[in-house]
Amino acid sequence: MKVTCSQRVVWFLSITVAGLCVLGCRPSGDAPAAKPALRMLCGSSMAAPIQEIGRQFARRHGLALEYDLGGSETLLPKILMGVPADIYVCHDPFEDKVKEEKRWSGSVVVGYLEPIVAVRPGNPKGIRVLEDLQRPGLKLGIGDPRYSTCGALFVEALERRGLRELVMPQVMLQGRTHAEIANGLILGPLDAVVVWNFVAMLYQGKLEVVPTDVAYPEKRVTVVGLKQSANAAARDAFLQWCAQPEAQQTFRTLGYTRGTGPSAGTEWPEPRVIAYYFHGTMRCETCLKIERQAREAIERRFAVEVAEKRLVFEPVNYDKPENAHYLKDYTLPCPSLVLVRQKDKQEWKLLGDTWKLIENPFQFNEYVEGEVEKFMRDEK
Repeated sequence: MKVTCSQRVVWFLSITVAGLCVLGCRPSGDAPAAKPALRMLCGSSMAAPIQEIGRQFARRHGLALEYDLGGSETLLPKILMGVPADIYVCHDPFEDKVKEEKRWSGSVVVGYLEPIVAVRPGNPKGIRVLEDLQRPGLKLGIGDPRYSTCGALFVEALERRGLRELVMPQVMLQGRTHAEIANGLILGPLDAVVVWNFVAMLYQGKLEVVPTDVAYPEKRVTVVGLKQSANAAARDAFLQWCAQPEAQQTFRTLGYTRGTGPSAGTEWPEPRVIAYYFHGTMRCETCLKIERQAREAIERRFAVEVAEKRLVFEPVNYDKPENAHYLKDYTLPCPSLVLVRQKDKQEWKLLGDTWKLIENPFQFNEYVEGEVEKFMRDEK
């Protein structure tokens, strides 16, 4: 059969197109699959430091991070409804609520929030104590207590002093954000504001902190791993990252520290707690495993307290003659983890379930961290 030139062209084009289709439709097995993004629900008050830490983590691990910002109280319902998320960054008391609903899978304390009174540079109104805020004509700004933990803590402090009816009429602004409140002082008519401690660093040079005589309840900033995470390995890696000194320093540098109130420049009154792991000279693998895992759990979960030397992990060999008294002091039945509070009269607690739980790392960590937390808070 005679083939014309035009037929040859048609055949050539048909074969070429078919080949391209085959190549285009062939599965690309060699292309690496993209790593799933780490999804974070982050309280807006903690956004700046956590995003800085997140950038460092993302560069190191090659992961994308997605942020959902809002109030700690507005993000919590998303967790309870099972919205896909890996990490929850919050302040007290919201970690406890996650635990109550069995959504918790580890956590790290990275800083502290504390209400402060801020004034214009030079303190032109001469504010020194809480009672000064009742002066006639003084204009005050606070967080709306219905939505703001900081505002609510301040109102509670007024109530304890019997000052609520005297000071609240001076409040000209009850804001929803700290930027709104701070700008009311910096740009607007306000004479003083009550905001979280980190705001002083955010607007450094534009306002001045007045160390008043108010002691507020402790409010920790906590990075919480969520059980509903679809990326458990990345979740746990981020928790470990947040426990590192560099991450802790980021929060301290940005002002998430205590000591802006009545105890500024002085030692905080919490007693020093030692987590002793007592053991003998001859040790089995389980004994070594308990010590290792207890240390890791404590130093990860209580990184701030460990850095401030308010909590210390210390292994002790009770077979040494100078340590033999510990066997009687704490009635040790075997190698044991014991929490000891250093006061005029020692208080201690033996954590007796470590041997029973050691083969279940999650339950072991939850037990140790929970018992240490209660002991640090002086709960019975």
